[in-house]
Amino acid sequence: MRIPVSHLVFGALFLIFGYLSYNETISFYLSNFAGTVADIRSVLIAPLFTALFYLLYYIASSFTFRKLSRPTTSKEVVFQTLFFIANVLLLLLSAKLFSWKTSNELSGATQLIDLDTQKIVLTYLVASLAAFIIFIAIRKKWR
Repeated sequence: MRIPVSHLVFGALFLIFGYLSYNETISFYLSNFAGTVADIRSVLIAPLFTALFYLLYYIASSFTFRKLSRPTTSKEVVFQTLFFIANVLLLLLSAKLFSWKTSNELSGATQLIDLDTQKIVLTYLVASLAAFIIFIAIRKKWR
């Protein structure tokens, strides 16, 4: 089975985005925090898991999109570009919306031993699910 170059490029983009997005998401949650973070998972392991999540998410969504319709290569590249941009913007939006309460709670602390990752995981799931549903509808119309 031959994998198109565009899928490899966008797979790499989603992998890089997943790795780099964790720091940006954490910065929303820790925006009012001036102390130190002693949770090693938040520094080393969590960005790897988010990169893996976004790679698997991209593979699953591209297979689903391919089952719905097979457009030309140029339309596919435009569609994947819009899908990537929507994922970036929806992640930033959901991180901003879900972090406002947490960032205010941490304003008086000096050291953070353990990060509550449930809200961060929820941020990623809501953003990716919203982008997936929106682009399923767009792909059905885009034939």
